[in-house]
Amino acid sequence: MYELTSRLSQHPVLCLSPHTDDLAYSMGGLIAAMHAKTSLSSVNVFCTSIWAPNIEAKGPETISSIRREEDLIFCGKYRITAAYWETPDSGCRGYDKVTELSTAPELDPVWPDVAHRIAGLLRTSMYHIIFAPLALGGHVDHQIVRDAILRSRLRRQLTVFYEDVPYCSRLNLMQIERIVSTYVPSAIPVRIAIDIDQKLEDMRLYFSQTRQEDLDAACIHAQRRGSPNGFSEQFWILEDSAA
Repeated sequence: MYELTSRLSQHPVLCLSPHTDDLAYSMGGLIAAMHAKTSLSSVNVFCTSIWAPNIEAKGPETISSIRREEDLIFCGKYRITAAYWETPDSGCRGYDKVTELSTAPELDPVWPDVAHRIAGLLRTSMYHIIFAPLALGGHVDHQIVRDAILRSRLRRQLTVFYEDVPYCSRLNLMQIERIVSTYVPSAIPVRIAIDIDQKLEDMRLYFSQTRQEDLDAACIHAQRRGSPNGFSEQFWILEDSAA
């Protein structure tokens, strides 16, 4: 088995995500287990948002501010150095729940700018390990980040893709395998045992967003990725970047 945790303890880590809550949802178990052993930084690519289903606040300025406060709590807990790009997310760009899951990333007007910025970041970055979304479920923001990294990643950088919660719970494991074979066919799967109670606690830090269905999705997916008596998160490492 590829020793992901040993690599994480040796090198600083950069997490590129559509939103910082994606880290808590999709790789929060790994972050909780490894934060004391490595240096973590993140880039929140789509920082301007109108998604906050649990509160009555309206407008991108107010909602984005609330979400930033949630990020500060999560990142502070795990000593994550966070950066924010003021790119509007899919809701601010006019997508609905259907179109945000059915649009090709290169057709989106923000694609050229985001792809260019990610290429520049990877080219000049000191980080040897890059985490990114696999874009399971096809959310356009997640696809943009994934595809930009696939186009621009450097061989010296270990590229690790996380399985996107809650979207991945809507797919069966065979469907996930097909997506992997399409976008990262040489990827090596690695499972990491997690403390599911800790992960759910951290997801709840995002009080404006996290619903019971999100918590259920995280449990369902971590259980089917885990052992009969445990829970795990699965990651996909590109073999040609692992050398």
